[in-house]
Amino acid sequence: MAGGFTPCDAAALAPGSTVWRTASVALYRLQENCGEAASPACDALRGKPLGAILTAHSQVVAGINYKMQCGVGDVLLTLLVFEQRWSRTLELVTASVHSQNGDDLGLVLDPLRLDLSGANTRYTAADLHVPGLSASVFLPPLTGHAARRGVLEPYYISSRFDWGSMVGDVRITSADDGAAHTLLGSSDWRWPHDPTWTEAGVGLASEFGCGEDGVRCAGGWGAYEAGSLNGVLGYDEAAAGESFLKIGVGALVKGSCPGCNATDPADLYRFNRPYQLAERPDWQLVGVSKTSVSLRHSATLRGWGYRIERTVRMSAREDGERGGELTMETVLANTGTHAFSTPFYSHNLYTIDSQPSGPPWAVHLDMAAPQRYSSAAWGSAVEEFFRLDADGTFIATSSVSEDVLMKATFLGDSNNTQSSRNGSFTMEHGDVRISSSLGGTSEGEALYSYAMYVERDIISPEPARMISVAPGESVSWVQRTSFALESALAAEEAHAQSHKGWVARMLLCVCIVALVSPAFLKRRRQINELAARGANSLQSSLLATPQGSDEDAPYVKFPGTPILTGSSKSEAEGRA
Repeated sequence: MAGGFTPCDAAALAPGSTVWRTASVALYRLQENCGEAASPACDALRGKPLGAILTAHSQVVAGINYKMQCGVGDVLLTLLVFEQRWSRTLELVTASVHSQNGDDLGLVLDPLRLDLSGANTRYTAADLHVPGLSASVFLPPLTGHAARRGVLEPYYISSRFDWGSMVGDVRITSADDGAAHTLLGSSDWRWPHDPTWTEAGVGLASEFGCGEDGVRCAGGWGAYEAGSLNGVLGYDEAAAGESFLKIGVGALVKGSCPGCNATDPADLYRFNRPYQLAERPDWQLVGVSKTSVSLRHSATLRGWGYRIERTVRMSAREDGERGGELTMETVLANTGTHAFSTPFYSHNLYTIDSQPSGPPWAVHLDMAAPQRYSSAAWGSAVEEFFRLDADGTFIATSSVSEDVLMKATFLGDSNNTQSSRNGSFTMEHGDVRISSSLGGTSEGEALYSYAMYVERDIISPEPARMISVAPGESVSWVQRTSFALESALAAEEAHAQSHKGWVARMLLCVCIVALVSPAFLKRRRQINELAARGANSLQSSLLATPQGSDEDAPYVKFPGTPILTGSSKSEAEGRA
């Protein structure tokens, strides 16, 4: 009924939904707000993840009010949240905690509202910049650095993406008029931003794994057979409640995610559900400057172990124009006693100026047969929103609405060729051009897979590599991404054309001088001879066309010598 609260359906309560993320970020902010304060309500919530949303009701007002009752550990958390999406307003109005038998454990929130939108949140980041280009590397919680609640917070602390790959808020600026574009925006994807939600990465967020449920991955292109690990180590041998490793994250608790079976040792690994951390991951900041950031992360468990060394570097364009290149170099070492193989990909969460996906985006994937793909059964057909051009470019034809998801998985029987092995693509949006490649660990190495994922807020080309590391060994690879403005590219082309034109004009002048100089020298002698004979004879000689030259041949002007053209002839004659 208009003005009243109506119940939300089951789909709206599922993990990953807007209602779920709203409740999850409310819990996260409440736990921060509690700090170390001792109270029955705060003590009951401290360190607990969101277990389930039991009921939720919505009320349409100037925005939407949500009433939610959530399971958190062994207590019930009741929330009232106000959302106004167009203004990016999200506020927690009230929050209270009750035991399972109904005992009131008190309010967790002061009468003042708590901002959940993230608009006033500052995330820990290192900013890189060169002329015309800047980017933020959002840092993980660093070993030996205490969290400063309410001042600087980690952007991502969930269990899917590599914590050291959060590179976003790329800003490219024109030197002509100062106009700027923001790409890979940190506030464009999965709003409201909840650092504890698996999908809440930014920009170049990367994952070790194949992006599917289960401990092992399906076969890939070419010789890649089924059975590689899905980015997790030691999962099968871990009992329920014991630890396993997720590469790029650290030690997680088996069975601890929403929807997981906490007592079943054979419980399915769910890549997109948030698992609890078994311990704080070890991340170290090795070095930082205005153009580079270096991180190191390691984890070991029951004969499994790895170490990641990651350097994100920004460099200016070699031609001096504004824009530049981001490189993300990764060295992965196997510090355990078991060999492992796992896919690796960057989600490439491309956004521009917070605009929805649609025209004028154009995406060119460097492969032999981009028309050979299958659309995911759970989503829309890619061809409903993109037209495939003759040169293999996907041209956006209509805007993607909020309820639309799509994924194209490209077929390896046609695309596992030399041309696709660089894992490269280009993207264009108006005057912005992006070029990217995902280097391999060896020369000519085939890709594991290639996909393109699209929804309202992002377009994601996803080339994936297979990474294999024996005990005691390490491998490395580099992802390169360049950013440029068409104005800069046009200026570069214009400069090149101008240089060519200048050279051509100089050569022409040299030729002309060589051609007419003898005639002028002869004429100068004639002028001296005619000076004594009178003005009429001088005028006739000056207007005469030099023998052996075109009538349209230009005159080279010497100081004190008039340039005579057809239009000035009568005036010259009159003055004589």
